[in-house]
Amino acid sequence: MKNKLIFTATTIAVIVAVAFSSCTSSKDDKGSTATTRYTFETDVDTFTTKKPTETTAPSKDQKGEPTETIDAAYAEKAIKDAAEAYSLFNSARPAIDRSKFIGDDEVGKYYLITDKSFNTLDKLTAYLSQFFSDDLIEAFYGIELYYEEDGKLYANDMAVSSEIKVISEKFSVVSADDKNQVFNVTVVVDEDGDGKGDSTSDYEFEREYINNKWLFTSYSCYW
Repeated sequence: MKNKLIFTATTIAVIVAVAFSSCTSSKDDKGSTATTRYTFETDVDTFTTKKPTETTAPSKDQKGEPTETIDAAYAEKAIKDAAEAYSLFNSARPAIDRSKFIGDDEVGKYYLITDKSFNTLDKLTAYLSQFFSDDLIEAFYGIELYYEEDGKLYANDMAVSSEIKVISEKFSVVSADDKNQVFNVTVVVDEDGDGKGDSTSDYEFEREYINNKWLFTSYSCYW
């Protein structure tokens, strides 16, 4: 990850292809268009979807005392708390200096990050580690939107966003215990800009309790 960047046209092509595939559309069985999720999978087995429930048993601390209820509001907060961090690999970048870059117009430019909170790979990783597992962070870096050279972090500013408008979101808990949590979000989207819902899709998020923290091991894009 910290090796000196070697630019190739192939690398940039891969970046573009992967980034723009993060929020695509596909046809469902009825012919309507449904948003396809972009999930970074780890080596954790795919979780079998169960019927979502609005409330599960309260989580417990080490003494077995209830701490908080794992319900729809809990799931929504967990997902949205991590959304800003995830957006650094989707629709946003830290502040950059366009006068300082590596690469060129032919193969792509990576600009020096000036935001002191994210101007090294270690700082960016520390921030992401508040929300995501090590395997998932490594998958994010695999998109190759960030490079570190001589202790300085650079970013490709190719921000990717979707024109699809989310009309409504319904959060629910699929399952939860002291080691794993699985959440579901049912999303209604407006794809043609008429203000009406055109299709409904479900997105699944999984977290594990790792080193005394709840960390996502899969995270989906639906916005």
